[in-house]
Amino acid sequence: MVKVFYFDSTHEAYDASQWNDDIRDGDVLVATDENVVGVLIKAWPTAVTGERGSFHRLTGGWDRVRHGLEVSGVSYLESVRVADELIEAHRQALEG
Repeated sequence: MVKVFYFDSTHEAYDASQWNDDIRDGDVLVATDENVVGVLIKAWPTAVTGERGSFHRLTGGWDRVRHGLEVSGVSYLESVRVADELIEAHRQALEG
């Protein structure tokens, strides 16, 4: 099950992902002050949003994951689905 963790910044989220054992591979990280949403891939917080702050960028983009392709032998389909829902909810709140 994918968990969502909220932080003020990508730097704070990145740091926490390296030592906080509650944050696991595939969990979603949200940096509220920077409007960045990412997924932890192995040990690397990776941005799903266009802006990435301190997060990494996924080589080849997230569309391949959305179509079922694995990253390093792991499916992140559920993780990117949760991330996309958070991004869309935030977009609608801003437009509202």
